Amino acid sequence: MDYNIVLEDNIRRLKLIKCEMHLHTFGGSPCGKVSPRDIAILYNRAGYGAITVTNHYMKYFFEHMYPFGSDTDRIKNYIGFYKGVEYYCKPFGIKVFLGMELNPECMNTPTASPAAEFLCYGVTEDFLYNNLRLYDYTQRELFELFNRNDIVMLQSHPFREYCTLGELEYMHGIEEYNGHKGHTSHNEKAKELVKQQGFIGISGSDFHEMDGITAGVYIPETIDNNIQFAEYIKNNKLKLIKE
Repeated sequence: MDYNIVLEDNIRRLKLIKCEMHLHTFGGSPCGKVSPRDIAILYNRAGYGAITVTNHYMKYFFEHMYPFGSDTDRIKNYIGFYKGVEYYCKPFGIKVFLGMELNPECMNTPTASPAAEFLCYGVTEDFLYNNLRLYDYTQRELFELFNRNDIVMLQSHPFREYCTLGELEYMHGIEEYNGHKGHTSHNEKAKELVKQQGFIGISGSDFHEMDGITAGVYIPETIDNNIQFAEYIKNNKLKLIKE
């Protein structure tokens, strides 16, 4: 049996689309090198039907990239980069979800920053405006807050050399496959942890540059908003896309 053919048949039958789970934009994250306009063009060419914008939500970046105005003003700027991707993706029919890669300040160390980051799905604009300075929370506080708001919290690339694995009881899962070509993420260790813990496992490109589309997951094309997106992630075994 050719399992690739079976998978392609299931994708067509279930009307699944490719979705990027980990992406940074130019201006929204210091690592992001690609504009929202070019992101839309590249993902359309690659056959993706959805993108999650997960720019860094980190105290250091907020204070240096958005140095002026109130905490609310900084959130407005942060959301603006997501809206830019949404604007340019709309003509292609690509859905765009709001996420974040959140770094709790208390988990950093003097020699490794950020030491732990969490990809968060089900985030809404209202949630961000109503819960400012999320980087000041502990991992446990974040997990409890996210559970009350139906947000999924998964640690990104937990086995990179500069990263610290968070407390397993205070996360829903991890990034099982990180597709960034410039980092050694030890995805084999992440895959084993997903299996051991019965965790949610996702796959993302960790998109920074023009040639950075490498991964994602399949989701139903009927998913239209952040709440539905998080619910699907939480309640389904995801079909992962890996380069």
